[in-house]
Amino acid sequence: MKKTKEIVVFLLTLAMILSIANFSFAADTQTYTENGVKWAYELEEACVVNLICKNVSEISGKVEIPATINGKKVTKLGNRAFKECYGLTEITFPSTMQIC
Repeated sequence: MKKTKEIVVFLLTLAMILSIANFSFAADTQTYTENGVKWAYELEEACVVNLICKNVSEISGKVEIPATINGKKVTKLGNRAFKECYGLTEITFPSTMQIC
């Protein structure tokens, strides 16, 4: 009984940690830097998706999301793309992105 309880507690703890962590399971995450902004992204059908700002603590003022990265259209931001980017005041989106 005690062993079962320990296993259940372990599994619940693991599930909680995984649910609050921001994991990316993509095998092909790449990086790109432009105008001092470091981006991480993935490719999907020749388009850039899941674009995320990686140096959020260094960003302030205006950020322009690139229309293309290495010749690929930027089409989607990732979840929490600018998480904890408190100095950000303006974001310019390229026409390649759909804003819903």
